[in-house]
Amino acid sequence: MLVQQKSINRTNEVGFTLVEVLVASALTALLLTALTSFTISSTSAAQKEIRSILLRNTVSDSLRFIQDDLRRASSVISTESELRYVYQDGGEHRFTVIKADYREHKLKYCLDKIAKPLINSTCHKFYSMFDNDQVRLVSFTVKEGRFNQLKNNNKTTNRVLYELSVTAVLRELDEPFSLSVSIASR
Repeated sequence: MLVQQKSINRTNEVGFTLVEVLVASALTALLLTALTSFTISSTSAAQKEIRSILLRNTVSDSLRFIQDDLRRASSVISTESELRYVYQDGGEHRFTVIKADYREHKLKYCLDKIAKPLINSTCHKFYSMFDNDQVRLVSFTVKEGRFNQLKNNNKTTNRVLYELSVTAVLRELDEPFSLSVSIASR
C-alpha cells in the first residue's frame, strides 16, 4: 500500500497559534492593569485636592463672614480666642459671639437679636462654622492693636486693628491650613 504524505502548507491558513493568543492576552492584561492603577491613583489625587479646596474654602468663608460682620460693629470686646460685638442691622441690634471650642475642635458662633446695643448680652445657641464631619479646628486667635488714622480734616483718629487667624485640618488628613485677616474698626 502506498501511503501518500501530505505536506502541510501553513502559508495559506488563517488564524493565530495558541502561543500568539497567550502572548497577546498577557500584554493586554498588563496594559489594563497599568491603566487601572493610573486611574485609581488619579482619582485618589483628585479627591485629595477637592478635600483640600473644601478646607481652604471653609476657613476662608468663615473669616469672610466674621470680617464682614466686624466691619459693621459699633462695639467690640475681644480675648485671645473670642470676639463679641454688636452692630445695627436695619432697625434691629445684633449681638454676635465667635469663639473657639477646643474641646470639640469647632469654631462656634452665636447671633442674637437684642433690644439694646449691649456688648455684655448673653448668647443662647451656638452653631459650628465648619462642617463637623469633615473639618476640625486647630486654632483661632484674635489679636488687637491700635493705629492712628489721619482723616481729611487733618484730624487724627485712634482706630483698632483686629488680626484674626484660623487654622483647621480635615478629619482624615493632618495637613493644616491657616489663614489670617486684618480688620480695621470703624
